[in-house]
Amino acid sequence: RESMALVLLATAWGLAAADIARPLIDIGGGAALRRAHRVGMVGGHGCDFAAGYVFVGGRCQRAQEVGAPPELLDIPGFKFGVATSAFQVEGGTREGGRGASIWDTFQALPGRVENGEDADVACDHFHRWEEDVALLAELGVDYYRMSIAWPRVMPDGYKLNAEGLAFYHRLFDRLQLLGIEPMVTLYHWDLPQVLEDLGGWRNKTLIVPAFANYAKEMFIEFGAKVKRWSTFNEPATFVFIASDLGIHAPGRCSHRERCPEGDSLREPLLITHSVLVAHARAVEQLRKLDTKGGTCEGCLVGMVNCIKYTAPMNESLSADWQAAQWRMESELGIWTDPLYFGDYPASVVEAAGDRLPSFSLEEKRLLKGSTDYFGLNLYTAQFASSRFARPNSADKGVMATSALELEGDLGDFISQYREGEPVGVPGPTGWLFAAPGAMRNTLNWVANRYGRHVEIIVTEAGCAEPLREDGRVLDDQYRIAFTYEYLRAAAQARLLDGVNVTGFVVWSLMDNFEWNSGYTPRFGLVRVEFADGLQRLPKVSFGWFRRLIAQARLAEEQRLSNADELPSLAATAAEPPRAVRVALFVTLALAGVVLLAVRKERRVGSVAGRGTQPQTREPLLSPDLPHQEITAI
Repeated sequence: RESMALVLLATAWGLAAADIARPLIDIGGGAALRRAHRVGMVGGHGCDFAAGYVFVGGRCQRAQEVGAPPELLDIPGFKFGVATSAFQVEGGTREGGRGASIWDTFQALPGRVENGEDADVACDHFHRWEEDVALLAELGVDYYRMSIAWPRVMPDGYKLNAEGLAFYHRLFDRLQLLGIEPMVTLYHWDLPQVLEDLGGWRNKTLIVPAFANYAKEMFIEFGAKVKRWSTFNEPATFVFIASDLGIHAPGRCSHRERCPEGDSLREPLLITHSVLVAHARAVEQLRKLDTKGGTCEGCLVGMVNCIKYTAPMNESLSADWQAAQWRMESELGIWTDPLYFGDYPASVVEAAGDRLPSFSLEEKRLLKGSTDYFGLNLYTAQFASSRFARPNSADKGVMATSALELEGDLGDFISQYREGEPVGVPGPTGWLFAAPGAMRNTLNWVANRYGRHVEIIVTEAGCAEPLREDGRVLDDQYRIAFTYEYLRAAAQARLLDGVNVTGFVVWSLMDNFEWNSGYTPRFGLVRVEFADGLQRLPKVSFGWFRRLIAQARLAEEQRLSNADELPSLAATAAEPPRAVRVALFVTLALAGVVLLAVRKERRVGSVAGRGTQPQTREPLLSPDLPHQEITAI
């Protein structure tokens, strides 16, 4: 009993220590990234990826003919979706009482958008939403991930616009009728211009209460119809790409030949702070409304973040592992650590110094635990090689590459090539290499850092298609292979690694306005004829994804119909919630204490019962037999 008691106590305290120490273990250094780095970026099967071939069943096969990855069919309850955003598809920028956004202003500046294109009409979703919802129904998705245009529902940033609200009510009603769950983002980069004129995200005292008020009004207005929200989409993009590089709205940076105003070293960090506090205040509003009978009862909220998974340039060098881990922390952890731990990564704080404002105690309290799920946008990967010891002067702006270029201090060497070989299969866009291994590795990095019980939804993954046109419809085999491999990587993270990934959303439902790239990159499952009446033409990938979803649903129905089936690996893979782990720790600890107490009583001869004398116990090891090895289980 004494031995068993010690085992129980050791197990209990081990569980508790691991639970407490996890955030500390996984913060900093290259060790955390090593634990997450399960596979290479691209499988070495040698199949013709560009032609749509993947390696299945021991040979190269066309993903279009295979259908769903076999691993995916073993996951119960997995959900599928497609995504768009308001500014990229809606159009109607001067209709329905909508106000101007920073992107309306930015796209009008010469040279800011490729070919001088704009989103004034875009896909005309504002008028053709019924046609687009019918495509969603035909596809059979569980989720439609979309955003609300802040300037459409609040043209001046504050006052509600009835026409704008009515548009979204009609859309949500139709989705609800068809059994499609809207996954709604509050901010997908279209800040009302009137707020930007007053300092926008740089002005914390203005923007935090303005965003919290906007969020509260949306939760009240649509909370009965929308149960899964995200506050922001890819803040790293709209903060650093817009206010460091200056190539997204509002177009601020330190390069004066590119931006008339801005400070790439300081403004992005000030905006980062404002965005995170605004998120916390918005979630605070949602929690107040998420009560029995409340207008947002049962609502879930998160933040959607993006990352280029970073691998070491030289896997034999610890410094390169540290450089890669730094990129993961400074590009992703800077946004997600506050949501789980209440503060920035220690490495970021040390590097940025006083350029990054500190959170108040109240802000830390509101931030910690301010997310119900982890939204991950993952497209591609990169390599990092260390050139200096950490922290170094090049880290001081965190991601301030524009300012550092001016100073001539580039920091770590970042590239999508290693010894002449790309990080993944090249695609038509210069930055987007197909690297499905990045998906599995990133999911593991997130789960290791924040807990394997954390629900993760892949909220975006997708690619543009090389232009191989057959008539007016693209036979997009590359996209099919890309989506197949990324889905398979997510399924492997769930089944093999125990990561609690529950859904996968493809970017995008249809070709749309791709920000400063205009309409050249086509990411859609549906082709939009921008030069010919905006006709919608489902691509080959649309039909493939529809069949994949149906295949997964059939597998789910067969699972449910088998009442005698044992729980699958996928159902048991995710780590139990913290409350369950705490209960297990307490139970084991109490059991150990009780056993030790009983042992102590018997040692002093105090035996409970009817006055019986202590009984002689047989020894664990017989003196007449050779030594027996005891294995603790």
